[in-house]
Amino acid sequence: MHYGELEKKITGILEKSVKSVFTGLGIHTPATHELKVELEIPKDISHGDIAANIAMKAAKFARRPPIDFANLIKAELDQKKASSPLNDMIDRVETKPPGFINFFVTKKYLFKILLEIKRRKDNFGRGSIGRARKIQGNS
Repeated sequence: MHYGELEKKITGILEKSVKSVFTGLGIHTPATHELKVELEIPKDISHGDIAANIAMKAAKFARRPPIDFANLIKAELDQKKASSPLNDMIDRVETKPPGFINFFVTKKYLFKILLEIKRRKDNFGRGSIGRARKIQGNS
């Protein structure tokens, strides 16, 4: 899943929150590759716009039930979100068994993106990275 700016911000705040929970529990934080944050779009819209399963990955290192770890992460997220740019992008965060953390995007953010799509028309989502560069050298 790629939301661009929103995905980066959610991933960043989740990583910080997970580390804070481990520190708060007095447990050594596992290596970054073991706690890679993965976001997905839930199949059931009542589970939010974006979901993360990081609590299920992290819970095994903390030897706690995933839903308990998800609730600890959510408490950290709520604190960090209040003073971050995510506050205008994320309406609310919920946890659901077995340990999902679900994000609900604000209408304000969605309308901002829709206006950006309308403004850019066919150029929305296009980038210039790698243009006019050869990928393979001459052999």
